[in-house]
Amino acid sequence: MAVVSVNERIEERRSEQDWRGRKHTRPYVVVCDDKTDNTKTVLTASAGGNSIPAVGERYTEVDEFSWLIRKHAISHENQPHTFRVICEYDSHPGHRFDSPASRPIHRPANVRFACLKSSQPMQYDLSDPPVLVANSAGVPFDPPIFGDAIEYLITYTKNVRAFTSPGAFPQDFVGHVNKYEFLDVAPGHAKLDDLSGTYERSGLYKYWAVTFVFHFKLDEYGFEPPTISAGFQELVTVQSVVHRVEISDKTYGLDEDGSIIETGVATVSSPQLLKADGSRLQPAQPGEEPPQPHLIQFQRYPIADFRRIAGVESEILAALNGTLE
Repeated sequence: MAVVSVNERIEERRSEQDWRGRKHTRPYVVVCDDKTDNTKTVLTASAGGNSIPAVGERYTEVDEFSWLIRKHAISHENQPHTFRVICEYDSHPGHRFDSPASRPIHRPANVRFACLKSSQPMQYDLSDPPVLVANSAGVPFDPPIFGDAIEYLITYTKNVRAFTSPGAFPQDFVGHVNKYEFLDVAPGHAKLDDLSGTYERSGLYKYWAVTFVFHFKLDEYGFEPPTISAGFQELVTVQSVVHRVEISDKTYGLDEDGSIIETGVATVSSPQLLKADGSRLQPAQPGEEPPQPHLIQFQRYPIADFRRIAGVESEILAALNGTLE
């Protein structure tokens, strides 16, 4: 039992369209060499370079967004070796053969990783343990010494139905640092630098291609490094009264009228380290370790919960691990 020939009756093709989509019909004639061959055999017949299409295949020649949803075979009444096979295609967007690859919003995200080198002032060197970058008196250099820092960028692009999805509005995240751990990175070490979107069309589909650019600093402080407390003024307490005065190598006292008087005339020309109470941190004495400066922490960026951006964290982690499908 074998298939002798498979030929499409091109002149009998038919197409129609209604509010649900487009439908197409392709008739084939299959000839076998044994009349005992049945209709089940001819549904998958192949001969002479021609074959009956498989269910789920696209009708690329006429309508690339139509898929073969069913086919049936009928034996010829007067020719027992001949069968007629009818293939039916449908473009209904909700059909099960509308594969994920054909729908842009079902495609996996694109993830790109890059390194970024920057220069930044060094407060501590790279030795272990770190040493304050300062002169022998413990005063930071002015201008400061700069060093290289390696930072990271992860670009995540996803097709979505609406620009505000996944997540909320752009202003809720752009320029913010992570409030909680994100991509195994501690709070304050990840920042959303940019969020953009492009309205795209692909065949019958319309969607937004949304791109997130995440910036990572994996050093000790991330995007919120402390500032060394230093300046040209200090707080001086005289008889329980706090005064802000210019820093100099002077001593202070009270005049008869209660005003501050100074002794000594050596002024300073660079910012001096301050203690937590705002008073001057005295330089180290010979043979002593330089005193450690007071560090002040300021919040430079607003914080946001990046976990609200639906699916972003899990898909980026899957891509980095090579498991994103």
